[in-house]
Amino acid sequence: MNYSANDFRDLLFSQSGIWFAHQLNPDSLPQNVGEAIEIFGAVDVAKFEEALWLTVSEAETLHTGFFDHDGDPKQFLKPISSSLLEPLLKTVDVSLLPDPYVVAKRLIEEDTQRVIDPRDGVMFRFSLLKLRDNWFIWHQRYHHIIMDGLGYSLIAQRVSEIYNELCQGKPRSTSWFGSIKELIDGEKRYRLSEAFANDQQFWSNYLADGAKPTRLIDKIAPPAAQPIRHTAVLEKTFVNRLTEISNSAGVSLSRFIVGAVFAYFYKITGNECPTVSLPVSSRSPEDKRTPGMMVNVLPLRIGVQPSLNLCALSALVDREISRILPHKRYPLNELRKEMRHFARDIETFGPIVNIHSFRYNFKFFDNPIANWNTSTRFVSDFSIVAYNRRDGSDLYVDFDANANVYDIGDLVSHQERFFRLLEAVAADPDQPIGQVE
Repeated sequence: MNYSANDFRDLLFSQSGIWFAHQLNPDSLPQNVGEAIEIFGAVDVAKFEEALWLTVSEAETLHTGFFDHDGDPKQFLKPISSSLLEPLLKTVDVSLLPDPYVVAKRLIEEDTQRVIDPRDGVMFRFSLLKLRDNWFIWHQRYHHIIMDGLGYSLIAQRVSEIYNELCQGKPRSTSWFGSIKELIDGEKRYRLSEAFANDQQFWSNYLADGAKPTRLIDKIAPPAAQPIRHTAVLEKTFVNRLTEISNSAGVSLSRFIVGAVFAYFYKITGNECPTVSLPVSSRSPEDKRTPGMMVNVLPLRIGVQPSLNLCALSALVDREISRILPHKRYPLNELRKEMRHFARDIETFGPIVNIHSFRYNFKFFDNPIANWNTSTRFVSDFSIVAYNRRDGSDLYVDFDANANVYDIGDLVSHQERFFRLLEAVAADPDQPIGQVE
């Protein structure tokens, strides 16, 4: 199929960073995002695949192509057939193997480690793994240039919606997805707006004092091809206790956890004003129904006073996040121009702190679900990511790090010390941070 210049579109702010990172190091860590959704019940595979086909046909980002136009990356919509692998849904039956759950997780991990060139035709893959007749795992994996966390949660919601309609013999409901063109046009309007100039001034002032990124150890090295990860779990009863304390402080659990991270970094480094990297969705309200890639990473800086308890510190975190979020659309590459005082080989503003808050309230034809994140994460130094697999469940915490700087023993040590801080706060919420052991 031939395309004209009118078919080509600029990349979104966040897509540009991913594109150029791949061009600089095409054999680097896979830039894949996705999740696994466990379905606790029987699945009609034919209807599931039909729901998937229909959802893919509605989501423009899943039939977007990319190419280099004289050094200027562009994207374009292409026929759905050229965007897909055959079959669309890879089905794997591991139910007869000795430990099907372990096998399924290994297959998912292998899939997430695939390095994909954004110029290739196939930017995503879906797998449905059967563990038992009444237990399945659906894995969705995308190149990050076409999808972010909110985006694949929208895909999951729509697949569930259409699947349930098919199972009930109902006609397909009208798609509520927006278009990629709307996202691109919105960013163009933003760049020409007064809001862009105001955001530029805000971040210029925010970064003006030359504070260095927070580092847990005094070592800098290029990112390893594969980061290391250690995952630990806060049990439901303990999470409920933390939720009670955060509610008493008037903050959400996610921002309470961010406050705990700041307290921990203060305890470890002695830095009374740590800076972390906070991933956020850069969508405007009207864009929240459009699957795609619109993520920004903002610097978040908090002054930690040792006389404060964690509730008071979390309230500061809550206010500061609320202060910077109105400026979240300002693109990361522009922010980096404002951070010339930061070391050149540091990709972020400090350790990444990300608390996932996507809540899945849907089912697959009355079958409950649980989900977990399978994204490969670029980590130049250190990262803490926390997420629930379902409402009212345990809290999973991933500690990821640059393997050229840390080893797995370092991650285990940080996890154990961070959890001890949380336990101390749970036992005595009024205890000043400076006295927490």
